[in-house]
Amino acid sequence: MNLNGTWRPVSIKLSGSEYDASTLQSMELTIADDNFTSDANGQTEKGKIKINQGAHPMSIDIIATDGPNVGKVVQAILRLSEEERLMICYSLQNGIRPTEFASTAENKYFLVIYQKGK
Repeated sequence: MNLNGTWRPVSIKLSGSEYDASTLQSMELTIADDNFTSDANGQTEKGKIKINQGAHPMSIDIIATDGPNVGKVVQAILRLSEEERLMICYSLQNGIRPTEFASTAENKYFLVIYQKGK
């Protein structure tokens, strides 16, 4: 699975609430091998990613090494479509990995659908 490149969100939900289009335009995720850079609303975060392709659904651990969340590990699940869309469902609660690609008020997940940049 090749996730290298720049990804821009086309849809974001946090705890079931949709982000507006202007917020989406200020965000991007760049992946280079096992490194990531995330830019959102003028804040940059960098770190490492670890993907487990054998998990169902595939899992990803995001470890921040620079930025506002240094030292934190975010657990997530991901799915890559043939249309170069990447869906990642993040848990913002420490030590919990999502089990489904859904964001509700109850689960408080952060669900992002990215489109690969051209």
